[in-house]
Amino acid sequence: MMRTVRVSGSGNRAVLDDATGVLDLFGDPGRREFWAPSDGGYVREIDEAHPGTLGQQVCDRLAHTGTTLYWSPGGRSVADIVRRWIARHEGSRS
Repeated sequence: MMRTVRVSGSGNRAVLDDATGVLDLFGDPGRREFWAPSDGGYVREIDEAHPGTLGQQVCDRLAHTGTTLYWSPGGRSVADIVRRWIARHEGSRS
């Protein structure tokens, strides 16, 4: 599958772009953007449906229910958290 997960900011932002439909699995084709506070905290999704807010917290399966994903400065980037989840999900589908 062709997709890009890239880091922006100081590791606390990530953009997931999908060229072949992996986001269809989430019911949201196209692009998703995630962030966490620069001093650490829950991963949230930048979402046009919630303008001017912190955004919904992101959980396992990159959904909005389940175990909430957390980011810490000096640890993995938010992009790495997203990549790791996708790799685990794709491995469980084989």
